[in-house]
This record gives sequence, C-alpha cells and structure tokens, in this order.
Amino acid sequence: MGNNQVGKFIQQLRKKKNLTQKELADQLFVTDKAVSKWERGLSFPDVTILNSLADILGVEASEILNGQLKEDQKLNSHTHISKKKKMVLFLLLFILVCVVIFWIFFKQKDSFPYQFVTTEELECSAKAKLYYQEGDRKIYTYCLSSIKVKEGENLLELKNFIQKKNYHLDKMIQQLTYTDGLWDGGTNIYSDGGNSAFSNHGLTVIQCHQMLEDGTYNNDIYFGPKDMEYKSNFCHSENTTYTKTYTILGMVPAEEEKSYYLTISLFQGEVNTVRVLSFYHNIEIGKTYEFEFTLSPDLVVDDTPKSIFENATIVSVKETDKTGLAQTQDPI
Repeated sequence: MGNNQVGKFIQQLRKKKNLTQKELADQLFVTDKAVSKWERGLSFPDVTILNSLADILGVEASEILNGQLKEDQKLNSHTHISKKKKMVLFLLLFILVCVVIFWIFFKQKDSFPYQFVTTEELECSAKAKLYYQEGDRKIYTYCLSSIKVKEGENLLELKNFIQKKNYHLDKMIQQLTYTDGLWDGGTNIYSDGGNSAFSNHGLTVIQCHQMLEDGTYNNDIYFGPKDMEYKSNFCHSENTTYTKTYTILGMVPAEEEKSYYLTISLFQGEVNTVRVLSFYHNIEIGKTYEFEFTLSPDLVVDDTPKSIFENATIVSVKETDKTGLAQTQDPI
C-alpha cells in the first residue's frame, strides 16, 4: 500500500478523533513534524509505535498498513471467483512451481566461487559503522570487526574486492537466503546461518532501496552477524543514533494510556523522571539498561534525559552489566 493512501487514512482517523497533529504526536512521543510527514506520504510510522498508533486511532495495525478499514477492504475485494478463473490461477501456479524447480536446479549447477568471511566484535557496540563508500552508496558493518571475501585460496578485504569486482557484490548477496522485505520501496533482508558455502560464520545483509525526500533512493548495504535485526534507523542516512545508559530506580503507570513514568539515574548524574511507552514494561527496577535512540537532524535536543526521551525515538533497550565509566554515554 502506498504511503500516500496510508497517510490520508491516518489523517482521516485523527480528525475523526478530533486530535491535532501535535496532540497525536505527544501521545506517541514523536514530533508533530513526523505526524505531518506520515499524512503527506513522505514517511511511514516506525514499526515500534504502530500498535500504539492503531490503539489511539481506534483501529487495527493491519488496517493502518492497508490504508483502509477491513469493511472497505471486503467491499473492494472480489466476492466470487469463477471456475474458469480458478483454472487459470492453478495453471499459473503450476508454471511458477516449474520455474522455481528449474531455477533451483540451475542454481545448484552454477557454482559460485566466493564466500563472505566475517569476524564478530568481542563486545558489540550496537551501532552501524561506515565501512566503505563508493559514489552515493555506503556500506556499513554492524557488530563485525572485519569482513572479507574468499575466492579459492585468496582472501581480500570486502572493500578491495568491491573495487576489483563491484558487479559481483549484488550477485553474492542474492546467493544468501531472502528472509524479508520492507514496505519502503524495496529494501530486502538476506541471511545465511553459516551452514552453507556462502559465509563462514553466518551473515545478515540488509540491502536498502528506500525513496528519500528528494526523490532519489538510498542504496546502502548493512552487513552484520546472522542474528542482526533491522533497526528503524537503518536505511535512513539523515538520522543519527545515540546510546545512553540508565539505571532504573522506579516505575509507575502514567495517567496517559499505555505509558509509564520511569525514575532513572545516570552514573554520577542526577535523578530524572521520564515517560516511556508500555512497550518497554519488561524492564526491571534496580537494573541498568542501554537505551538506543534515533534522532532526526532537524530537531534541536538538549543532552538531558527529559529532552532526549521527549524528542528522540527509542530504537532498542537492552540490559547491561557495565558499570561506572565503562557505561556507554554518547554525547548528543
């Protein structure tokens, strides 16, 4: 479903609830600019807040994804398929199965001589790092200390391999197993568990194909371990990611539905109270967590817990046993 239809649908539901863009944004802990971009079809709500958005607007998340109510979907769908159409559908399915079988057989015969050889970081920084750039295409690594390509007995750094045989990179990625695709213009996720000839320890590759506001496409590539998951700031070159470490001192439900007030403290810092979505209700009092945030560059945010939690988007929360100066505290 196109962003424009989804955006119009969100706008209709918001107005039906008599909410302004700012009022809706405040309930979701995003900016009114973000809501405006959704409604104009320039961007799509982050998956981490989709259920909360649906609850506020009184619909299901699937209805937001489809840009229409289920009742409308039923009215727009065909209610009857003729016997002739069923036969045509069966024939097309049979042809597709034959093509897939032929493709698998052909692929097995077509020996591909390259293998990704990776080494994971001993302590993952949980941040994508720029590894190489060629033209407008950037290649990032995530939790990898090195990535090379093996051809026979030869072992080359990936960037050196790209410089020599750039046309092979996309083909190599496509040898991995396609696992998912995103509704952003064609971003694909490929993975390998490490039990094939294409990678030594397993690998996940995210191949971006997302339209940017200027009409061009982000064609960046992210390489990570086999358990790497897509993060909301991937394929968004304009967003910046920060990690802050907080100890949870208290947690109580807020008056606003589906949110909590957290009392948190920084190492050698003051105690603050902030509000978060109940999506993070699994955190426990007395434990320390690394909060990863993504922040749009057009926002001015003070480096204080209150300002950060009000303006930035939480990408992930994970428990940590780091203490003192070893804790991650990225400056904003």
